Amino acid sequence: MENMRKEYIRSQAAELMNDEAFCVELMTCDAPAKVCDLFARHGIAITEEEVNAFKAEGDAALKNMAEGELDMDQLE
Repeated sequence: MENMRKEYIRSQAAELMNDEAFCVELMTCDAPAKVCDLFARHGIAITEEEVNAFKAEGDAALKNMAEGELDMDQLE
């Protein structure tokens, strides 16, 4: 996923992350397709591939935090 697209999705989703009901529903999504549907209901188009890419980034960040390491984005 290109950086411009990634940043666009992040900026669109940032406001939703302050909505507790949205976050609870997001946490209960058990498949990328459900995440896509949830975001679509809030006016944000995201593909399953993009969901998987964000999940992989999040998983890597959590692993690094557990190991006490920072990746390049976190260092900036």
